[in-house]
Amino acid sequence: MTADFAVAAGQLDAMADRIACLMQRECANLSVSAAGKDEVSRRVAGALNRMAEEFDRSVARGVDEARLLAATLHSSSGEDRRS
Repeated sequence: MTADFAVAAGQLDAMADRIACLMQRECANLSVSAAGKDEVSRRVAGALNRMAEEFDRSVARGVDEARLLAATLHSSSGEDRRS
């Protein structure tokens, strides 16, 4: 069972790393500019950018939780992966 924990922990670490790299690489693509100078365009762009920021924070929290779970599984399997 402890080997299964170690495998699952490694997979969680790898998944968290892939998600973090993807978000870092694609972060600029989540930001939008207003299509025009009118108030509606500016407000829509602002709303979309706020949603993108919240999405980024949510993903970061998810990555942190996956890493925390992986660390717990590592410790349960007898591995200590603290840096």
